[in-house]
Amino acid sequence: MEKIIVFNKDKEVLFTIEGVVSATPSLDSVTYQSETEGVGKLKGLEGGYIILSQDADETALDYQEVVEYTKQLKIEELSKECNDSIVQGFEYKEDIFPYSIEDQQNLNQQLAMCSVIAPLEPIEVKTFEGNKQFDMYTFIDICQAGAAHRKKKQEIFQNAKQQILNTSYESVQELKTVYFSFDG
Repeated sequence: MEKIIVFNKDKEVLFTIEGVVSATPSLDSVTYQSETEGVGKLKGLEGGYIILSQDADETALDYQEVVEYTKQLKIEELSKECNDSIVQGFEYKEDIFPYSIEDQQNLNQQLAMCSVIAPLEPIEVKTFEGNKQFDMYTFIDICQAGAAHRKKKQEIFQNAKQQILNTSYESVQELKTVYFSFDG
C-alpha cells in the first residue's frame, strides 16, 4: 500500500491520504483509490505531491524529493506532447501527411517494397487532403521527410528531458512553468 503526501506552496505538508491501493499520477493531478477515502481525484496542487510507501516517514521527507518526483511527471507529460506532435503529421512541399503509428507503418512497408522492387506505377500515399500518387523518388523523399520530422521532435524531447534532469528547481511551481515547444 501507499500514501499520497500533498504539500502547500510554502513546501509544508498540507495533508496525507493513507491506504492508497492504486494511483494514477500526472503533473497537475492524481487520481487514486484509498481504503479509507474511496476513489478520488486531487488537482490544483500548488505545492505538489508525492506517492510513497505506506510506511514511509513523511517527517523525514525533504521537499526536494517532491521536486524530483515531479520532474519525472513533467518528463512523462513532455513525452506525451512529443508523441502528439509527431502524429499530427508533417509537411513535404505543398502536402501535409498524417503520421500516426499506423501511417508510419504503412509508409515503412511501402518503402521496404520499393527497396525490393522498384515500382513502375506511382505509389499512393495518404495526405490530409486524400490519397495522392507519387513517383518512387518523390515517395522516398516523403519518407525521409517523415523520418526527419520524427527525429527532430524526439531531439527536442531529449534536450528538454536533459535540461529538466540537470536543473535544480526551488519548487514544484517553478518546474511546472518550464515550457518547451515542439513546433521548432
